[in-house]
Order: sequence, then structure tokens, then C-alpha cells
Amino acid sequence: MIRFLALGLATLLLANCATGARQPVETLTAVPVSSKLATSFLSPASNNLAPQQQYRVGPLDTLEVSVFLAPELARTVQVDGAGQISLPLIGSLTASGLTSQQVSDEIAARLKGRFILEPQVTVLVKEAILQRITIDGAVEEPGVFPIAGRTTLLQGVAMAKGVHPVADLKNVMVLRTVNGRSMAARFDLAAIRSGKEPDPELYANDIVVVDTSRARRIVRDFAPLTPLISVFRVFVPY
Repeated sequence: MIRFLALGLATLLLANCATGARQPVETLTAVPVSSKLATSFLSPASNNLAPQQQYRVGPLDTLEVSVFLAPELARTVQVDGAGQISLPLIGSLTASGLTSQQVSDEIAARLKGRFILEPQVTVLVKEAILQRITIDGAVEEPGVFPIAGRTTLLQGVAMAKGVHPVADLKNVMVLRTVNGRSMAARFDLAAIRSGKEPDPELYANDIVVVDTSRARRIVRDFAPLTPLISVFRVFVPY
């Protein structure tokens, strides 16, 4: 009985190893990109958000605050121009620059012990105001545009009234700051429009550059090192 069990486990392990060996692995040769510093564009179907890209509260955002078993403390508050919110019992606190979870933790810490033994606080961003992206280069109306909710690359370009007739759709760069480092990824807008490639999501403070000298310089610097990455692009430092 033990012999048959051991044989079965060995067979299962070998099958798992074989299956793992067949998994496609995308590598970037010649570009030392740390997995902790690089972030990938997620497909539109995914709602996951990398921790470094979590939304951070900004001035004039509207927050919904609730405390479990303390409905009298529930409030819908707007962050003021200085990034502060004011709540019963705890007074003012700085919310701007924090994630909703960090705001929850701060409120809970101020309530704990003094007013509630073990407070469970939930903070939701009801309305985001100061989330902006920059669209530059060969578009009809370059500028800085506010975004609310999910915004893709195609939607961002549409905010700038579309691309200029002379734009090179194969060289559209998205610049992003990740953990204090400037990162870049190149996209083929024509392939995205035709449905051959996914439409990546843009995040607050992203800069989209369409066919400018800066975009061509970035492409020139990295093209000899990396191929155009298709479904999941990895940002590389620039």
C-alpha cells in the first residue's frame, strides 16, 4: 500500500514538473530590469493593480468613511485643498498622498483605545478629482487631462482629439514613475485599434508621447536591446 502511494506521489510530481516546463516564459535579455522595480501593463480584463500603482487620495477627492458597529461615525467627506479631512472624535488628519487603506489605518489608530476597543474602519474613494495624465507629441491637442476611473491608452489619445496625420502609430511611448524611477514602454497604437493587442490602462501622472523626438530617442535607445513586447509589456528604465 505504501509502495503504491509513493509511486502515485512521484507520478504526480513528475506530471507537475512537466506541465511547469511547458509554461511560456517571457524574458528580457540584455536589459537588467529588477522584478521589484519593473511593472507590467495588465490586460483590460484584469482588475488587479500593482501595489506601487494603487490610487492615492488627492485634494478635493470625496471619501466615504464607515466604522463597524458605529454608524454615527459614518461620514462622506471631501479632502480640502491642503489634503486634510475632518472627522468626529479625531479631528483633522492628512489624507492626501495616502491610499484608502492607509487612511483607514490612520483613523483606526486614532480611535483605538480612546473611543473604540478594536475599530474596524473602511474608507472608499467615492469621487477622484485630481487624477491627470499628459498626452504629448503628434496629437491634435496635446495637454494635461483629468481622468476618473479606468482610462486606457486609446481613451487617453482620444482626449487629445486623436493623433496627428503624420504620427507614427507604432512608436507610442508611455512614461511612468515606479518607486521613484522613470520607466518607459512602447506600444503599437495601430495594433491596439485593430484588436491585435490589448489596450493598456493608464494611471495617474502617466505621460503618453506620440511620435516626437523624445519618443524616437527612447525607442532608439532601447530597440537594439529589447524586442517590442506584445501582450504584457515590462517597463524599462529610461
